[in-house]
Amino acid sequence: MSAGSGGGSFGAPVGSLGGFTGGGSFTGGGGSFAPGPGAAPQGKRGVTVAWDPTATGAVTAQLREARQRVLDAARALRTAPDLRVPAGAGIDAARLATCADELAARTAALARLADELERLADTTLLAGRAYEHASQAVRGAIEELAGHAAWAGGRLLGAGAAALGGIAATSLLGLAPVALAVGLAAVPLAAWLATSRPDLLARAVAAAPGLAATASRGTGGAADAAMTRVDAFLQQTSGFWDRAGEALLATPGFAAALRLGVESADEMAAGFLGVPLPVVEALERGIGEDELLALLAGGAAIGVRAGAGVGQVRPAVLVRDTTAAPTPVTAPAEAMRVLRGQPDQVVVHELRQPDGSRRFQVFVDGTQDFGLSRETGLDGLANVENGAAAVSAHEGSAAALAEALRSAGVGPGDAVDLFGYSQGGHAAMGVAASGDFDVRSVTTIGSPVDGLDVPQGVAVLPLAQAGDLVPAAMGSPDEPGRLGELVAAARGVEAHAPAAPTVELAPAHGVGSGAFARHDPEGYLVALEGAPAESTRMERFVDRLERQLDGAEGVATTSVRLRREGV
Repeated sequence: MSAGSGGGSFGAPVGSLGGFTGGGSFTGGGGSFAPGPGAAPQGKRGVTVAWDPTATGAVTAQLREARQRVLDAARALRTAPDLRVPAGAGIDAARLATCADELAARTAALARLADELERLADTTLLAGRAYEHASQAVRGAIEELAGHAAWAGGRLLGAGAAALGGIAATSLLGLAPVALAVGLAAVPLAAWLATSRPDLLARAVAAAPGLAATASRGTGGAADAAMTRVDAFLQQTSGFWDRAGEALLATPGFAAALRLGVESADEMAAGFLGVPLPVVEALERGIGEDELLALLAGGAAIGVRAGAGVGQVRPAVLVRDTTAAPTPVTAPAEAMRVLRGQPDQVVVHELRQPDGSRRFQVFVDGTQDFGLSRETGLDGLANVENGAAAVSAHEGSAAALAEALRSAGVGPGDAVDLFGYSQGGHAAMGVAASGDFDVRSVTTIGSPVDGLDVPQGVAVLPLAQAGDLVPAAMGSPDEPGRLGELVAAARGVEAHAPAAPTVELAPAHGVGSGAFARHDPEGYLVALEGAPAESTRMERFVDRLERQLDGAEGVATTSVRLRREGV
């Protein structure tokens, strides 16, 4: 795990107390605000850097915005005419003097209020940073314990597989689904246990080497007994999600526990393969945990493509329609309605701005087939390919989306807004990370995007229902390792820019079923339409889009159908 992993993701860089300006100069998604006076604008095309998308950053910026409004009010009172005038015919000098005293008192009160808001903003920022450091330490300890437990579990599974030495290699491959099934149930539950009873996991870690050694000495009879126990376990847990899935999804912290499980996937694989734990930890520190997982995903995707004899995802059919002008979209609920009604996997709306420039709004649907598909291209393998986004922005449906945009006429100087549901949001973030297009904003809905870096100045609004397991598939965002630094430098992305944390939505009830009930697209439409308007980050994000699209008119709609070559 990374020592810089985010915990509660509060606060701003140390020493940045003066880093916000009054007036609420909003520049990016997730509650980001502009640097203070004298700070040089950064980012592409002169867009001010959105460098603090955290909750504390947003609150602090609002306090400074309130302070600026108070100062403006005080300034307005000071510009009022002097009411202390000599008495004369029809002039009540005494009453006017009383009014002047009242104005002076209120001006002084406003000045005191401005000072108090300034102190409150500074205190909030300091408290947020203190909480961030504390939460990082706690989360780091939990991640380390969960990683060790996952390695021990993988080592135990590997030793059990080694005990089946008399079984052919092809039969050993048949254990993969068993290991996967065990992992899908056990890893999230183990991570969940790490947050509540770390003492029990510590005992399990301590006992695992002895258990592994015992299993590795097993004979054929012991192997048969082990397989019998595995079969019994799978039978007992076959209806796990049917019985307990809904309750677990509604349990606070279960999705966070799944993130811990994903973070521990590389340790579990290393334990299964017999790689010593210190070697795994050294790789994570040097390469970066997210980058290590991305390399594993990229390697798995290449292996599957080679083994199945299939190619990459490509745009197959483009249909341009100018008969019905599209309407500019600014709110996430509007975007979800477009996504639910669009005819193909990708839809591109071309808009014309009042100054004559073009702006494109792009809508990308989610996974439509969890296997290999010729019909959609948004298949299960593309999810794995997109998982390599931390080290390659030109894989899977992200690469197909980039090609689709070029085919739809999007040029290097055209502003682009990306909206994506599930896998579509992951692909959209990959396109934004590539820096190949002038992406101004990315809205993701139920997508695994936490921790993905995009160029400075791109506003990002990740949305997810509480309990949705899909966003947790990215694990927890970490600071990039050495490989991540090199990849970010090659893309022109600031590697240490904080990723915008996901906005958690109150889930829609009674929509969807099973483990992915909280991922149901209709449920997201209900949740987004019912999202409170006072949600600061969403409100400011939408307000920013509305200002940028003021006066824009629809020109044409291009539908793009994706497919996977060779299927």
